[in-house]
Amino acid sequence: MLIIIYSWLGVLGISEGIISILKRSNSENRKTSGDQISLYALWLVIPSCIAFTIHLININVITVPFNAIAVIGLSISVMGSLIRWSAIYQLKNVFTIDLSISTNHQLKTNGLYNYMRHPSYSGLFLNYFGILVISHNMYLIVGFSFLIFIAINYRIFIEEKMLITEFGDTYLAYKKVTKALFPYLF
Repeated sequence: MLIIIYSWLGVLGISEGIISILKRSNSENRKTSGDQISLYALWLVIPSCIAFTIHLININVITVPFNAIAVIGLSISVMGSLIRWSAIYQLKNVFTIDLSISTNHQLKTNGLYNYMRHPSYSGLFLNYFGILVISHNMYLIVGFSFLIFIAINYRIFIEEKMLITEFGDTYLAYKKVTKALFPYLF
């Protein structure tokens, strides 16, 4: 089971690396938020939490048996990746890892965005929540999920300020009828 988990973590790392390289905004024809702290917070919190979890697994503080919980955790993580990549695909060239709005940016409210305002962040959270579930350790699951959730919500806060500035009442109306991360919940 550990080989599957480590392989999946490699896939996640590579996919996030690809996103970081390919989806960085060019400053031409874009308004940026000027925020880098929220991106750095995500890059610091998520890998640190996962690395600590892996370290505990490697020194046998946590054992990961092949059982239903491990399969469920891996399934949640895979589902998160599918949601994240679908969201990125649906936004096409408008998606960037640094918060920016292009001159031809249109507010996306269909597809996954019909159900949640930030499906890419939902997928990101589920990616790493699933990995934490695999650990079978409630302290890690609750504690690190909380830290990841806080980092993602800080990023959403910064992004939504920019979207409200750009789209005004249209975005505020969209915000009233659509949850941020998870349909019907939050």
